[in-house]
Amino acid sequence: DSPNAYEKVVDELLSNKHYGEKMAISWMDVARYADSHGYQDDGYRTMWPWRDWVIHAFNQNYPYSNFLTWQLAGDLLQAPTKEQLLATGFNRNHKITQEGGIIDEEYRIEYVTDRTNTFGKAFMAITLECSKCHDHKYDPLPQADYYRLAAIFAPTERRDMDLCTPDERKAIEARIAASEAKLKPLRDEYGALRAKGEAAARKMGSLQPAEAEIEAGLGAEMQRYRDVRKDIDMVEVSREQVPVAMAVTDPGPTFGEYRIHRRGDAYLPGDPIKPGFLKCLPENIDIPEAPLTAKTTGRRTALAKWMTSPENPLTTRVWMNRVWRHHFGRGIVATPSDFGVNGELPTHPELLDYLAAKFQAGGMKLKPIHREILLSKTWMQSSAIRPSAAKVDPLNKLLWRMPLRRLEAEAVRDSILKVAGGLDLKMGGPPIYPPVDPSLRSDTFQGMNWPITDDDMSTWRRSVYVKVKRSLLLPQLEVFDCPEITASVATRNSTTTPLQALTLMNDPLVLQQANVMTSTLYDSFGFVADTSPVKDRALVEVVYQRALQRNPTPREAKLAYKILTTQGRSRLCLLMFNLNEFVYVP
Repeated sequence: DSPNAYEKVVDELLSNKHYGEKMAISWMDVARYADSHGYQDDGYRTMWPWRDWVIHAFNQNYPYSNFLTWQLAGDLLQAPTKEQLLATGFNRNHKITQEGGIIDEEYRIEYVTDRTNTFGKAFMAITLECSKCHDHKYDPLPQADYYRLAAIFAPTERRDMDLCTPDERKAIEARIAASEAKLKPLRDEYGALRAKGEAAARKMGSLQPAEAEIEAGLGAEMQRYRDVRKDIDMVEVSREQVPVAMAVTDPGPTFGEYRIHRRGDAYLPGDPIKPGFLKCLPENIDIPEAPLTAKTTGRRTALAKWMTSPENPLTTRVWMNRVWRHHFGRGIVATPSDFGVNGELPTHPELLDYLAAKFQAGGMKLKPIHREILLSKTWMQSSAIRPSAAKVDPLNKLLWRMPLRRLEAEAVRDSILKVAGGLDLKMGGPPIYPPVDPSLRSDTFQGMNWPITDDDMSTWRRSVYVKVKRSLLLPQLEVFDCPEITASVATRNSTTTPLQALTLMNDPLVLQQANVMTSTLYDSFGFVADTSPVKDRALVEVVYQRALQRNPTPREAKLAYKILTTQGRSRLCLLMFNLNEFVYVP
C-alpha cells in the first residue's frame, strides 16, 4: 500500500544478484558466446569464465567505459588484474578450427576478420564487412578503413590463463588421473562391444552401421552396451578440468606489415596499411607505432580510448539503443547492430540523444538508466489495443501501448522451473548438460560431446548456464528461437509455431516439472493427497497465484476446478505452463 511500492520493487530487482544473469544473455548473443569451437569438430572449450565475468560486471554496475575497454584491451592496461585479463575472452568467442593440416595463416586472418566484424556490430552498430572486398561508390567506409581497423586486431594472439594456484592444480590433476583410471576399463569394454555390434551389422549387409543397427547386432548384450556408454558419460561429465580461461595478448611492441586483401582474399595481398580509425568519424587518426621499450603494440588500447571518448558520437547511443530494445523488444533504432543506411531510422532520435547524454553524464552506469525507463509512463502503460491509435501506427513504432512480447527462450524454461519449485539458483561455474533425446546424440556427429545425463536437480539451473554447443542447441531453447551462434546476433527472431505448443504439452522436462509443482504444493502449502471441494477450489487459486501472480476469474476457476477433479493436479499445473499469459509479457 506504500505510495512508492513500485519504486521499491524496481530497486530490489536491480540489486538482486540474478539481475546480471538476465542482462548477460543479450550481450552473450552479440558477443557470439559459445562453449564449443564450431566448425566440423565443434569440440568443448572453457569459455564459461568469461560468461561469469559478464554476469559479475552487470551486477557490479561497472561503467560502460570499463566494460568496453576491458573486453577490447584489458590485457594491455598497466598491470592488468586477473579480472581485466579474463574480460578479453570477448576476443576469443569466435569459431576456432580443430582440424589438422590447416594453413595457420589463413585461419589467423579469418579470426582477425571475425574480431573486426564483431567489433563493428557490437560497439559501433556498423556492418564493416560490406567494405572488406572493395570500395562502394556511395559508402563513406572505404576498403582501406576496414583494413585500418583489422590491423588493430592483427597482432592479437591467444592466451590461456590459469584460474588456480599451483597446489590447486596438482590436486585437480591427481583427481583427473583417478577419473582416467576409472574410465579405461569402461572404454575398453565399450570399444569391444561396439566392434562386435558393428561386425554383426556388416554381416547383415550394412556398410556403415548406424547406432540402432550396432545395438541390434549385439542381441542380449545391447543393454550392457547402453549401460557402459552411460557410465562413461556420467564419469566424463563429472570429471574435473583444470580451470583455464581463454584470453588474449599482444606479443610485443612491433608487428609485421599488414596489407589490404584485394577482393577480400587473403591470398591476394595489396598495399600495406597502418592501423587507425574510421575516416568518417571524429579523431580519424593513424595509431602510431609503439616504442621499442613498450611491452605491447597498444593498438587495442588506442581503439578503446577512441571508442570511450566523449567526442565519439556512436558508443553511448548504440549501448542505450540496446538497453531500450531489452525493455521494449525493439530499439529506438530497430536494427541495433546496424545504424547505417541499410538499417532503420530512429523512431525517437531526440530520446536516443537524451538517453546517451544522461548515460554519459552519469558516469556510464547502467542501473540508473534502467530505473528511469522502468519508472516511466511509457513502460507502465497498458498493452491494450486502441483502435484509433492502431489505425495511425499499426506497428506501434511510436509506443502508444506497451508491446506484447513472448518471453525469450531461457526465460520460458527458467519460469517453468521456478514456478514448479525446482529451480536451482546456484550461480557460475562450468556449463550444465540437460538431457537431450538419445537420437540427437547417437545418430548425429554433432551429438558427440553431449553426455547422457540424468534429469535431476543438478540440471535444473538457469538456462544461461546451459552448454551452448554451436552444432547442437538444447531443443527446449531452440524451439523458442534461441539462436545458433556462428556470428554476432543483434536481435532474436520471435516466432509462433506449432512446435512451441507441442513442446509445452509433451516435453519430458515440462511434464516432469508439472509433477514437481504438484509436490511443491503438497510440501509448501499443506495440500495433502486427499481431496475435498473446498481444498480443491483453494488449490486452484494457489496455482493461479503461483503461475500468473493473480487470482482466477470465476469462469477460469470453474474450468480449472473441472480439470483438477477430472484429470488430476499435475494436469492442472501443466495447463498453467501452456497458457499464453504464462509465456507472454502482457
